Amino acid sequence: MTNRIFYTKPSITQLETDYAADAAATGWGARCYDYLNRFERDFKTYLGSGFAIATSSCTGAMHMGLAALGVGEGDEVILADTNWVATVSPIVHLGARPVFVDVLADTWCIDPEEVERHITPKTKAIIATHLYGNLCDMDALLEIGNRTGIPVIEDAAEAVGSVWHGRRAGSMGAFGTFSFHGTKTLTTGEGGMFVTNDAALYEKVLTLSNHGRARGQTKQFWPDAIGFKYKMSNIQGGHRMRPTRAHRGTRQPQARNSGLLHDPAFGAARHHDEPGIHRHDQRRVDADRRPPSVDGHYPRDDAADLRDRQYRCARLLLSPLQPLHVRRSAPERERPGAFRVARSTCRAITT
Repeated sequence: MTNRIFYTKPSITQLETDYAADAAATGWGARCYDYLNRFERDFKTYLGSGFAIATSSCTGAMHMGLAALGVGEGDEVILADTNWVATVSPIVHLGARPVFVDVLADTWCIDPEEVERHITPKTKAIIATHLYGNLCDMDALLEIGNRTGIPVIEDAAEAVGSVWHGRRAGSMGAFGTFSFHGTKTLTTGEGGMFVTNDAALYEKVLTLSNHGRARGQTKQFWPDAIGFKYKMSNIQGGHRMRPTRAHRGTRQPQARNSGLLHDPAFGAARHHDEPGIHRHDQRRVDADRRPPSVDGHYPRDDAADLRDRQYRCARLLLSPLQPLHVRRSAPERERPGAFRVARSTCRAITT
């Protein structure tokens, strides 16, 4: 009999069911935001951040945060080439240009040296995406940001619970964004969170998140600006009202499965916590016994070999991580000789 490690399977207990049911039964009228307010309060406390806004998605949180920073037409935003398009879309929607840079070979996260090399007078922000449970080098990125005056933003969609030298992922940059999609460590089915320690930035995003209606505006239904509608529902907030309790409950089975994925039967796994750094999300395993083809894909028999091992993965992802610069939808086309490390990471992995 084989053991199956699910690619994604949330831990739903009676606690979450009861909270969601109560939100559905009582969360209307004057109580329509009760669970959302409690979720935001608990989440910011867990992170050690000053402010939090629950959103319909991490993408929406990123969109509003960039807009609040003033990112717009003619600006440039630097981000890692190994990224999901959801991080790019808000930049393009705002009329700015995404500047893709190479990544570090050991973490697949953005290379600070490449960031510095690509800074121009048009650079408006730097996005640090914590990818597949790995953390960006926040010390180096924040030093660059402090020296140049360019805000560093954390895309912590996959990094709930990860810690960089005593500080939780998402709490270090100008603002952080999180995803609660069904594949993430903490889920509300769909949803996200915007967090920051900047009171002025928080007020701007809060206004944008409510159709441009500023807090304290006495005129009913009066927009002070053109805003967005990226609000999470109260029922979703009830589903994960206690993020710290729910998150702690995922650690034991995830730690056990992580140990299985580091079994030598799966090949070399380059995913090790270092002093002061704790990664907590998806664990990755490299199937690197055979070099990939030029397009980054592994031969099918390598995939079949992995599936025949003692531990059976529910889903084998063949090249899920394609560099953004090779996608036809990417605004920036390929530059000869660029993205050397990003190219090499396009290999068969399981998460």
